[in-house]
Amino acid sequence: YNKIIGKDCELIKRSNDRKSIGISRTFDPIQSRDEIKRRVIILARHIIYMTLKIDANPTTYYLKINYDYANRVKKSKTINRIFSEQLCKDIFVEIFEDIDLKKGSITKLSMSVSNFSTQKLDSLSLIDIKSDLKQKNLSKSLQKMREKYSLDVIKSANEL
Repeated sequence: YNKIIGKDCELIKRSNDRKSIGISRTFDPIQSRDEIKRRVIILARHIIYMTLKIDANPTTYYLKINYDYANRVKKSKTINRIFSEQLCKDIFVEIFEDIDLKKGSITKLSMSVSNFSTQKLDSLSLIDIKSDLKQKNLSKSLQKMREKYSLDVIKSANEL
């Protein structure tokens, strides 16, 4: 009764922990696979920016491709490593190359990262720890530049 009349003293929780970060873009049909890879990398940069902003370490990467005439393919990949810009871009390009039908025009890309390592008890890989930590430090430096100036201030060569 008290909730209904607005006299409840229960605290309001403003937000829940984030479970995933994603981005999706629809565009005119594109046949060129080089152009699609370029767009995958650009979308990955946006996901990287948002992921580093909340200081998360995703372990699952998801990509879905929509072709013209309603064909769709999707795949996710789980990898227990320290998140970095280069790792994220490499994984998304690898997934794209694995699942691309290599025929037809692509009209939409949907990408996301999830299963943040802080939310589950899996341990991260120690095999690549040195290079992962080095890449993570580089990613943090790039993030500071992007937060200060803009997301587009630094781009990789394959985005141009």
